[in-house]
Amino acid sequence: MILEDTIAALSSPAPAAGQISVSILRLSGPQTFPVLEELTGRSPLPRQRGLFHATFIVEGLPVSAAVYTFAAPHSYTGQDMAELHVLAAAPLAERLLARLTSRLRPARPGEFTLRAYLNGRMDLTQAEAVAQIVSGSNAAQVAAAEKLLAGHLSKTIAEIRNALLDWLCQIEAGLDFAEEQIQILPPAQAVRILQTLRNQIEQMLSGPIQYERMIDLPSVGIAGAVNAGKSSLLNALLGRPRSIVSNIQASTRDVVRDILSLGDLDCVLFDCAGLSARPPQEPLDALARQAALAALQKADLVLFCVDISKSARQEDAVIFTSLRSRPLLALATQCDRVPEQELPARLSRLQEEFDCSFLAVSSQTGLGLSALREQMRQKLLSLRGGTEENQTSAALSQRHRRILSEVSDSLAEASRQIELGREEIAAMLIRTAWEQLGGFERENIEEHILEQIFSRFCIGK
Repeated sequence: MILEDTIAALSSPAPAAGQISVSILRLSGPQTFPVLEELTGRSPLPRQRGLFHATFIVEGLPVSAAVYTFAAPHSYTGQDMAELHVLAAAPLAERLLARLTSRLRPARPGEFTLRAYLNGRMDLTQAEAVAQIVSGSNAAQVAAAEKLLAGHLSKTIAEIRNALLDWLCQIEAGLDFAEEQIQILPPAQAVRILQTLRNQIEQMLSGPIQYERMIDLPSVGIAGAVNAGKSSLLNALLGRPRSIVSNIQASTRDVVRDILSLGDLDCVLFDCAGLSARPPQEPLDALARQAALAALQKADLVLFCVDISKSARQEDAVIFTSLRSRPLLALATQCDRVPEQELPARLSRLQEEFDCSFLAVSSQTGLGLSALREQMRQKLLSLRGGTEENQTSAALSQRHRRILSEVSDSLAEASRQIELGREEIAAMLIRTAWEQLGGFERENIEEHILEQIFSRFCIGK
């Protein structure tokens, strides 16, 4: 980890081919200001936070940029730092970056945030939050990661550590004055304190969003009998034609996927071949059904569609039984084909036959689609560990969960040792728990752990 090098990188998405947009080029290190002075012809530049406009000549072409400067230690990385905001096409931005990296070292993935951590500008949980915000695929992920960046988790951990240290001082004082038979803290009270702290840790493990479970988009499959209105529903939810809609049976053969936005949550929505209780007549039908079942078994949520305009339910019942082990929402589709006055009675019959609630929807009129979107959102948040109450909780990475689990085990064993009258062993376990919690921030972080954490970042962050 060479902090003396000055690094440079593109820290924003590259402009799309043929388009002009703002690219942000980032520099950090002791040569930041000298290189800017050389490239802009402005010398000396004041070593302070500032903004000026400059023109860079790139292969004979002028490139204008807004240059933001930040002096150490009052910058993101704690070093001299600058950002060049360039409005240009991708080739010009790339050539300007090449001019910078001909004088400076190209940054490695996550190196800007790594420097911020090593220079004390943020703790490790906040550094991990930056990676989570960058890679977050929906608002629930980003909100959880922002809690980490704001220091929410660090503050909670610090409070637990302080409580452990206070209790450790008391138990060790009791051991030091054992010959005087002074009992600083009764064993029963000590066990209660440890149990309270352990309960707090267990709540942290069970309550917040688990980032690793949220990092991939959840999948939602549309299932039902042939011509149950699945393809029309997919198109209606997406707001554009994506799947073929036809009166010919079994027109959908392959699995059709697209990204559906549910406000603060995105998901992969897919349509597949209609299911049937009858054996397939052709090899192609068999392959289509096999692909459909495989996709539905892996889906986070299934939308089970029943055509409410039909009276025969035997095939629907067989399909429902095969999907019942999956999380699902039951939908009464094709409601536009039923007279409005008959709809309540037909819904009631469906609910009696399948012993579950059905939502009435119509891809043609839009009936029930808004309610369906909200039910999908709520169900996916619940399945993925994020409810309305905790979707803005701090996201816990796998490293966090491992440390908290180890601390919980240490405190459980410490309580047992106190009940057995082995205060010295209990003190050792409490000290171990205190040291384990230190791993959230700066204590005892080995270089290979840092490399593993920051390897998930992208270049420029």
